[in-house]
Amino acid sequence: MRFRLSLIFSLLMLLMVAEPAAAFTSCALQGDYAVSASILARDVNLQLSGYFTFARPNSCNAGAGIVQIEVEYMPVGSTSPARIQTTVPYFVDQFGHVSIAGGALDGFLGGMAEGVANSFVWVAGPSLAQQGILLAGVATRADLIGSAGPPGPQGPAGPTGATGATGPTGATGATGATGPTGPQGPAGLTFHDAWVNTTAYVVSAAVTYGGETWIAIENSANVTPGSDATKWSKLAAKGAPGLIGDTGPAGPQGPAGPTGATGATGPQGLQGLTGATGPPGPAGPTGLTGPQGSAGTSVVILGGGSGSTNLQTGNTNYVSMFNSYRSATESDVEQVMPVAGTLSNLYVRLDGTAGAAASGRSYTFTVRKNTADTAVTCTILETATSCSDATNSVAFSAGDLISVKSVPSATAPTARAMRWSATFAP
Repeated sequence: MRFRLSLIFSLLMLLMVAEPAAAFTSCALQGDYAVSASILARDVNLQLSGYFTFARPNSCNAGAGIVQIEVEYMPVGSTSPARIQTTVPYFVDQFGHVSIAGGALDGFLGGMAEGVANSFVWVAGPSLAQQGILLAGVATRADLIGSAGPPGPQGPAGPTGATGATGPTGATGATGATGPTGPQGPAGLTFHDAWVNTTAYVVSAAVTYGGETWIAIENSANVTPGSDATKWSKLAAKGAPGLIGDTGPAGPQGPAGPTGATGATGPQGLQGLTGATGPPGPAGPTGLTGPQGSAGTSVVILGGGSGSTNLQTGNTNYVSMFNSYRSATESDVEQVMPVAGTLSNLYVRLDGTAGAAASGRSYTFTVRKNTADTAVTCTILETATSCSDATNSVAFSAGDLISVKSVPSATAPTARAMRWSATFAP
């Protein structure tokens, strides 16, 4: 599936400090990381911010660890932020790929300093993407962010905002005095698994039912989500069907099911009505500018792979950036480059050999730009399991499309899964 990242380019423009390539471990993530992200779900754009706290594991071997998540976002129609607090597992493999909450979030480590990542980028994993939720964000070590200065003087009142498209234009009222502090906001969401009729749910409990996500707005037990609008409200609707995957091995004969329609992308959801713009509140005090942080070199680690799916040995395949996916159709996996820069130092690794010695069996991998081959390429031949191109490079402009092409030899090689990584200098 191709993710349209044009709405969140600004989240991915990050300066990072790179170290020589080496196998990553769970100790690459330690301490507090300030996070920010944009979420697009059913044409609703939300901004999320907070902290990921990674506990240092007892062993630094590549593997699982525990991360505490504390983030806030502003629900649609609410004047108070909602908070999410949870502790989930995370996994860092030897190539710097980060998987959080069982693949709900996927990302790659950024620049390293003394074995610890300064930052990493992350996007919605397949389980969220299949529900129509697009998400991308960045996480930066909290100790690399400068502290805020002391409050400045009271700023002037801001101009009146433009009237929304829907509803008649009302008269602009005078700016009132600042009111007293409001009451404590509602509790943040508490995520549960699938809805169970024997469980008693309280307000702000979130469950999944019928492929959709629901939030409790009243305490209830044995009330099916969607059957009583006073007890449950829909939080995320079921996404459109995805593309049909490759045919798996034949199973036992089952009953014939309906044939799903095949499309390059899911249908565009209906545009929601735009609410009227309310009058602006008084401008808050402006703090003094904090000290300038030290600048880092602009090198990013990119990567991707076919995940647990083997490459096809009789066809040309294309592999995505960031996601674990391969397809014989290039448009299924192409990603949009959010910023201009130069890609170099391509490394590719198989999960086994391409074939026996002197068999001539091989895989050739080439970086593609806008559906055309570039000079960045390498070949894994016979008993080898990896290859690299540290000589050639290719320049990308913002908005260019990127993918990696896999071409098997005429004598079919052994079916293998692959992973790739490269450096990118904006």
